[in-house]
Amino acid sequence: MNLATGRCLDIRDGDLSEGNDVITAPCSSALTQRWRVDTYLGVLRSAADDRFCLDSRGSVDRGVGIWECDAVYSDNGDNLRFTVDPDGTIRPDIAIDTAVAPDGRHEVTLNPLDGERDQRWRAGAR
Repeated sequence: MNLATGRCLDIRDGDLSEGNDVITAPCSSALTQRWRVDTYLGVLRSAADDRFCLDSRGSVDRGVGIWECDAVYSDNGDNLRFTVDPDGTIRPDIAIDTAVAPDGRHEVTLNPLDGERDQRWRAGAR
């Protein structure tokens, strides 16, 4: 759950397809809103289907989506790697000085790291 908006990371329309958008939505018990940190690979796996991971799409200006986790072993594998800080900040390895944040329209973006509440997420929301 985002500390500023109270909304959760969700997969748009529950569609588990490569490239689909990650958005913010009112928190519920939906599996598409649950994510597990895989510390071995450095990825965030979807509880709806753990074959899919959060994807930075290789750029800070393309939003955030999902992609098959096995791609972490490919040339673009860094797009799937994120660091989750103790304060709940989620930072993509491709641009470690940015953080996952809502953009104000239910989309999710990567913004320059500033430590504000909109860049912090808390586990366990319902």
